[in-house]
Amino acid sequence: RDFNLTLPILEYFTSSCRTMLRQTVCALLPSLGHNSCSYFESGLLCPTVFDYVFCQERRRNLVEFNLDNPTGHYKLDLANSTDGAVAERLMLLDRWEGALDDKH
Repeated sequence: RDFNLTLPILEYFTSSCRTMLRQTVCALLPSLGHNSCSYFESGLLCPTVFDYVFCQERRRNLVEFNLDNPTGHYKLDLANSTDGAVAERLMLLDRWEGALDDKH
């Protein structure tokens, strides 16, 4: 990840092209940062229940992922940007824990 977006920027992107709203929200969600408040508020950008449910299904793994207590069991679709973000965080966590093991 090279940058972090803010919710107003995501809102601008979705308002400028309503036909790509679902794809835009789902693709850019991992760039919002790591707080659940941003994830929840991004759902408010969806104008219909159908759009909200679509986005919720696509981002479920990212929203439910807990870095403090990873379970070790994940079914990720790496073509989905939010699942890719979960995979990146798991790899980073693995590298960090490996570095801690090397020091001890």
